[in-house]
Amino acid sequence: MSVAAPILAAHGIEKAFGSRLVLADVEFTIHHGERLGLVGLNGAGKSTMMRIIAQMARAVGDTGAEDPGSVPDSGELVRTRGTEVVYVAQEPQFPADQTVEGALKLGLRRHTLLAERLEQIEASIADLTDDAELDAALEEQATLHERLLRLGGWDLTHEVDALRTALRLPPGAAAMNTLSGGERRRVALAQALLVRPDVLLLDEPTNHLDTAAIEWLQGHLIAQADALLVVTHDRAFLDGVATRIIELDRGRVYSYPGNYSAFILAQAERLNQEGIAEDKRKMFVRRELEWVRRKESAQRKKSSARIAVFEAVVASAPGKDDRRPDPMDFHLPPGPRLGKTVLEAKKITKSLGEKLLFKDVELTILPGERLGIVGPNGVGKTTLVKTLLAQIPPDKGQVIIGANTRVAAMDQGRIDLDDDKTVLEEVSEGSDWVTLAEGPVHVRTFLRQLLFHQSAIDTKIGQLSGGERNRVMLARLLRRAGNLLVLDEPTNDLDLVTLGVLEQALSEFPGAVILVSHDRWFLDRVATSIIAFEGDGRVVRYEGNWTDWQQSRGRPADRPGALEGPRTVVREASRVEAPPAPTGPKRRLSWKEQKELDGMEAAIEKAEQVASSLELQLADPATFKQGKGEVKALAGRAGSARAEVDNLYARWTALTGA
Repeated sequence: MSVAAPILAAHGIEKAFGSRLVLADVEFTIHHGERLGLVGLNGAGKSTMMRIIAQMARAVGDTGAEDPGSVPDSGELVRTRGTEVVYVAQEPQFPADQTVEGALKLGLRRHTLLAERLEQIEASIADLTDDAELDAALEEQATLHERLLRLGGWDLTHEVDALRTALRLPPGAAAMNTLSGGERRRVALAQALLVRPDVLLLDEPTNHLDTAAIEWLQGHLIAQADALLVVTHDRAFLDGVATRIIELDRGRVYSYPGNYSAFILAQAERLNQEGIAEDKRKMFVRRELEWVRRKESAQRKKSSARIAVFEAVVASAPGKDDRRPDPMDFHLPPGPRLGKTVLEAKKITKSLGEKLLFKDVELTILPGERLGIVGPNGVGKTTLVKTLLAQIPPDKGQVIIGANTRVAAMDQGRIDLDDDKTVLEEVSEGSDWVTLAEGPVHVRTFLRQLLFHQSAIDTKIGQLSGGERNRVMLARLLRRAGNLLVLDEPTNDLDLVTLGVLEQALSEFPGAVILVSHDRWFLDRVATSIIAFEGDGRVVRYEGNWTDWQQSRGRPADRPGALEGPRTVVREASRVEAPPAPTGPKRRLSWKEQKELDGMEAAIEKAEQVASSLELQLADPATFKQGKGEVKALAGRAGSARAEVDNLYARWTALTGA
């Protein structure tokens, strides 16, 4: 059985920055239908690899300027003829005068050109009298129909509207140069999804997306992506999307079939075998070294072959750049001993203009608690945190911070860094020592525990990657020895190893932690309770981690300690209370409407089958050898069938929301 050729392949790619070799003889392939996750430590070369591939692509938001960092020193990238590659960078750039609507239209350009060409062909068919020309036109018509169907069909209005809603895009008239970084990312992502390229490259696509949008994107990519290469810190996303993991480790590429969970097991086995091989090499060197020392000079000459083997094995020792960083044993500075209560909020309420963010929130935070705050973007999570920390006053209610509470906070923006300082200068803040639970350690040792290489410690902040800047913020925060840590999206841009270490350190931290995060894996590992924004100013507390919350979502009264009546969950000395549920009961369906709803699922399934059958007929080149009238009638029936599916879905939504 023959194996299909890859649609994109990298051969012998090498890239160095100064004396540092980032990519060493990299080889990998991407096939149709594959969804690859690219993982590695911060600075391992993931974004460099993505940019090198994107050099051959029409990058989303590309201004035409060539990035020297995206040109390999050697090697080549090969793609099959006609393969379209689209890259969404971490910080996409757009023309200053472009609007959101203009960016989305650019994403539809491929579809628009095909549709225009198809209209030209169909208009010309009636006038063709030469049989050869007619056959060629019909063949091209069939090919164009097939390609249009692969791109979503004739009318993509519904898809554009779905993207606007799912990704919470800014208004179409908004200028791109007025948008925040997160908004530009979401527009770039929507633009790339509209293109439906053969290969889609995504660099940290879940940053600035809330959980609902991440889950939507995950399902969309599984359903529609032809081939995908994604760099992400979001392990739950990677676990759900990836069919293969590509690891960049010390400049080399390792491939693992399966998702992130499968990768963890396979990588552990590889590193174990790597360690065994290195132990055997060291044992051989020690044994041979003893033999060399025992032999006299004359005897050594007779054994030159054995000595040559010994020297070769010694030379095969991993160099500084080939050594994988040792696993970190990292502990957070504990800060002052906490009192009984860390922080208490008494019926606090806050609005933004006419918009109610939260109402009558009551909360007591105790030592050892780790609260994960979740909810859609813009719902008021950061405002709640600032109110709890007394950075802004509540409209009503009171916040009491414990006498022994020392807050150490990191916001989502990461802007509070001086690009002209080195990592050491920024983190040390004038002191060479950091006090940990086991005693004082030098700030350089502290930074090495956070996986900073010695060379990176003396690097200017302005030269760091996004992930490395995040680690600097994290290091500076953690060295301040607060006993109430407040972290707003702490996992953005961190590599997977650092994430694991941070999770372990937070789990062992004796103080209290407030986390604002959309990282489901992180919240599963760290959170002891979830504070959820549930709309209309209601904020509800659920005991347990992310998975516990998901399992009890919408049923807080079923959990231990829950009260009947208003949506409230309490624990012994701590409570978050939401306001009463909105008045105005949901309208009851009539008998006829209920009967219609009961049969709606079967009706939608049947309509989907009819539409799919007609679209398959249109995708068959043989169809277009029939007369023009028959083909046009078939296309009309297919369009009507798809419209019927859309109408049924709309009706189902109306009935379930009545």
